[in-house]
Amino acid sequence: MNRKIIIPIIIAVIIAGGIASSSYFYHKPSDEGNQWVISGPFAINKPVYKLGEDIFISVHGLKPGEVGNMLFIRPGEKTWKIIPFNGTSKNSFNFYVKPDTSTNDGIYKADDLVGKWRVVFEGVKYEPIHFEYVNEFIEGGQVDLAPINRTTTIGPIEK
Repeated sequence: MNRKIIIPIIIAVIIAGGIASSSYFYHKPSDEGNQWVISGPFAINKPVYKLGEDIFISVHGLKPGEVGNMLFIRPGEKTWKIIPFNGTSKNSFNFYVKPDTSTNDGIYKADDLVGKWRVVFEGVKYEPIHFEYVNEFIEGGQVDLAPINRTTTIGPIEK
């Protein structure tokens, strides 16, 4: 073969190999417990979160007629958020949620978020997804989780 053809082929193979291996290492699950927690077409990106961290929810493959609500249940069996879904109008979607301190939700300090959570699916027969918030902040996570003084707030006050 001609050198003018062989050298570009070798370079292309080396570049393709480098891209493939870097892509593998970039997308490879880490050893930090970053593994999807799945129930039917519903999934969250990992089982353990630090305070201030977003929860990524991915829904793929809802069937027509699968209609209901995702209920995010926080420690103490209190519903934090309700997100509707309807497989007839949309069978796939992704979104982020991030719990923070809020008088509307009765969350006055970061400690109120620490513990076992679950996502329950109303209207369909999928098992709940369980996850946990640990008592450790991500960098900058304290900003959204500043304590709220209960005596100076207007709204529901928990005892």
